Amino acid sequence: MSNTPSVQKLVQILNEKFHPNSTPSADSTPKSLGLDSLDVINFLFSVEEETGVAISDEAIAERGLKTLADFAAYVDEHSSAPRG
Repeated sequence: MSNTPSVQKLVQILNEKFHPNSTPSADSTPKSLGLDSLDVINFLFSVEEETGVAISDEAIAERGLKTLADFAAYVDEHSSAPRG
């Protein structure tokens, strides 16, 4: 997965709310962007707020979600309406 609309949305959330220490890309992980555990929790809340898709700790563990592309794919799979 490359720079899909969902990846772009997650990058926008990161840039606007968390000011990462490097430029986010599809293969970035929250840790590689300098987010601490509280930032990650807040990021997940922001994703839910912006997309309507909740990403639980269980989903992260079960699906092995690590990169922005992983999170974006999860959002795409669980969205009820197209995003754009």
